[in-house]
Amino acid sequence: DPADAEAHAALAHMIGATGDLAHTEVEFDKALDLNPNSADLLTWYAGWANSFGKGDKGAEAADRARRLNPNMPTWALGLYRYAYFMAGRVEDALRMQERTPRENYRRQDHIWHAMLLATIGRTDDAHAAVAIGNLAVTRGSATASSQFVGPAAIVLPLSLARVTT
Repeated sequence: DPADAEAHAALAHMIGATGDLAHTEVEFDKALDLNPNSADLLTWYAGWANSFGKGDKGAEAADRARRLNPNMPTWALGLYRYAYFMAGRVEDALRMQERTPRENYRRQDHIWHAMLLATIGRTDDAHAAVAIGNLAVTRGSATASSQFVGPAAIVLPLSLARVTT
């Protein structure tokens, strides 16, 4: 249905998975033109905006979605975290990460938590987050197939290097 905003957003996700980011952006633009006050559409766009070279617009979409729905769903927190981080709003990204219930943490949430703490200079807290992440992975309470520190060394920015050395 050409007038269905969610259909355009769903199509955007599918096209995005193929790597056609220009067409993905067009579909998100259509979705948001049709329903600019949808917190869900804004949330999905926030997660994709940096892929279009529009990280600041992603953070703005996250802000707007949060204003429209202050009782944001847990699934949205990771998208907001990413949008804020990519726009350089690390403390906002950390706030989104810390709103994620620990029982819902996946391996990547432990990595993000340690990375964000290290990026803002909270190295002692980042060390603790790495230890908690390792423990969660070892006990199987976080989804992972390998030790936390191994993938973290690849994923984390240079700012975390001072934490792990």
